[in-house]
Amino acid sequence: MYRVNVKDADGNMVEVEVTKEVFEVLDEQRKEAENLRNEYRRHFTVADVELLGGDNIENIVIWEDCFDRIYHVIENCTTKQRQRFMLYLQGYSYRKIAKRLGCSLGSVRQSIKQVKDKIINIL
Repeated sequence: MYRVNVKDADGNMVEVEVTKEVFEVLDEQRKEAENLRNEYRRHFTVADVELLGGDNIENIVIWEDCFDRIYHVIENCTTKQRQRFMLYLQGYSYRKIAKRLGCSLGSVRQSIKQVKDKIINIL
């Protein structure tokens, strides 16, 4: 048995025992989230901040905070929402996302809207 920390229904972190298979799935999701964060950070540069009006250290800190909050929202979305939203950010159309993932166009629209709404709510 393996021990992992997960959020319970109230959002509190609790330690639970899981099988090796469950541990591997959770570990894969953790790695995916870490890769996602690194990918965002790699594309979010000081030059980007300057283009957005961040001409001083104060603005850069504010943009970094916004980035962290947006990342946290995306990281806490469901796997399907995150997967669909990431393809959307890469320029895929809703139709292409649906075809690629084998789901309905409506579910893609709904997932992306839910992620956008969550991001808007934290800004």
